[in-house]
Amino acid sequence: MKIFVTGGTGFIGTSVVTHLLNKKHDIYVLTRSSRNKSNQSQITYIEGDLKNSKNLSEIFDHIKPEVLIHLAWERLPDYSLYTSIQNLNYGIEIFTIAARSGCSTILSTGSCWEYLNKYGKLTEENTLSAENSFSAAKNSLRLMGKAVRSEFGFNFYWLRLFYVYGPNQRRSSLIPTIIDSFQKGHPPQINHPENKNDFIFVDDVARAITAIIEKNPQKTTYNIGSGHLTSIQDIMNETYQYVCKKKDLQITKMFEQSKSSMTEGFYADISRINSDTGWEPKFSIIEGIRLYYDYFTNTHEN
Repeated sequence: MKIFVTGGTGFIGTSVVTHLLNKKHDIYVLTRSSRNKSNQSQITYIEGDLKNSKNLSEIFDHIKPEVLIHLAWERLPDYSLYTSIQNLNYGIEIFTIAARSGCSTILSTGSCWEYLNKYGKLTEENTLSAENSFSAAKNSLRLMGKAVRSEFGFNFYWLRLFYVYGPNQRRSSLIPTIIDSFQKGHPPQINHPENKNDFIFVDDVARAITAIIEKNPQKTTYNIGSGHLTSIQDIMNETYQYVCKKKDLQITKMFEQSKSSMTEGFYADISRINSDTGWEPKFSIIEGIRLYYDYFTNTHEN
C-alpha cells in the first residue's frame, strides 16, 4: 500500500515507519527539511508543511496514497490553548485533503488524557473530558474525523495512546531522566514515585498501528496500552538494577519506604483491539527498559 505519514521523523513515527517498511509498504513521510534522505527504496521524504494546505493538496493529488497516518502534533510538550487549536486545525485540514484525494483509510492518534476518569481500567466507551485545551482538541479532532468520513466515506481510526516510551523519546521524559540520573550516580528527583501508569513500549504502538491499517477492523476507536499499571518506583528499581548492575542499600530503602503510599492510576482495557486484530503487547516493562537503555547509551556515547 501507499502510506502517507505525518510525524514520521518523530518519536512514535520513526518506529511506525520502520514497521511499515518491514511489511513492504511504500511510505511517504512529510518533513519540513529536504535534508532527510533514506537509502530505503520504499521510503520517500516529501518536503512540506501542515501549515501549507495548497501544497499538501498538490502532494496528495500527485501521490494518491491509500492510507494517511497522522501522528504529527506540533510543539509538544506545549499543551496551551493556542497550540492545541492550531494542531486541531492542521488535523482537520489534512483529513479533508486526504479524503478528497481518494484515501481509503485515515488513522490518527489521540491520548489517554481524553478520558475524564483517572482511575482503574478504561474502556473506549468511558466518559471523555474537555477539562483542558489538549484533551478538548484531541476529542474535537476525533469528532471532526468522523464527520469528514461521513461526507467522503473511508475507514477512520482513532487510537488512544497511553504512556508511550522508548527510542527517540525526549530526553526530558520520565524514563530517560531516570536513566540519566543513575548514570550520573544519584537517585532521580521524582516527586511522586508511588504513582502508577500504563506504560507501553513504542514498538508495540507501531505494531498496533500496522495491525489496524492492514486488518481494517469495523470499529473506530481503540485503546493502545499495556493493559496494566506499573509504578514509577518499580521502573526506577528495575532501571537501577540494569544500569548499575548492583544494589545500593540507601536506594533500596527509599523504594521500600514509599511502597505504603502507592496510589492507583488508570490503565487501558485493550480487549477491543485484541479481539478485532489479534494485537497484544510484546514487550514487558523490563524488556522495554533494557532495550531503551541500550539505545540511550549508544546515542549518548555517539
